[in-house]
Amino acid sequence: MGWQMFKQIMMAITLCAALVAAPAYATQSVYVTPDLAALQASATRGDALSQNHLAVMYAEGRGVEQNYLHASNWFRRAAEQGDAFGQYSLATMYSQGLGLPQDHAQAAKWYGKAALQGDSKAQFLLGKAYYTGTGVAKSQSKALDWFLAASKSGEREADKYLQLIQYKNQIAMKQMQDGNSVKAALSPFGQQSATETATHSLGIVYLQGLGAAVSLEAILLWVVLPILCMLGLFAI
Repeated sequence: MGWQMFKQIMMAITLCAALVAAPAYATQSVYVTPDLAALQASATRGDALSQNHLAVMYAEGRGVEQNYLHASNWFRRAAEQGDAFGQYSLATMYSQGLGLPQDHAQAAKWYGKAALQGDSKAQFLLGKAYYTGTGVAKSQSKALDWFLAASKSGEREADKYLQLIQYKNQIAMKQMQDGNSVKAALSPFGQQSATETATHSLGIVYLQGLGAAVSLEAILLWVVLPILCMLGLFAI
């Protein structure tokens, strides 16, 4: 094997390792050290990609001395232009207190802006903020909205919270049934399985306004279909 080939292989291994170890704000692309002066000039002119690139370099200490304050300033400039990656990254800096005072309200604000642009990670973290009441007023309704959006975008972590919400509502429904407070209303479904109860209970959340805003798709998926299954009119 020639020396040139060996160097190329080692460079590829190094880049792969960097990608695996990269934090959330560094996943937009492979960042290699550019012409720093040219990059700064482009970022100063307002190019959002250059601003994000420069911000990641400062956050990671790649080609420059690590400086979270400089990183957050460049992320902010990209974010204020409406760049979703910059918005998500700035939110992360606020959330973790990197270069900025930790501020969960600001983190939620910027996660929200990125979430509205379809960033699945931002959607999940915004849902989590509403679920726990971190930086925003606690709201199961809004949490469920964003968890569903994130799940639809392929964010698997959101699925875990949706399952947790189903489970909690299943427990709540069981407690109500044990107390004979809703047995009459739910009598057609008295023999339903635990799985059916969990699914139907999330439908109840929608109808009561405790969950996401009601939509035809949500009603069909979480209310009508489980009822048909329980009545034996539709099998899945």
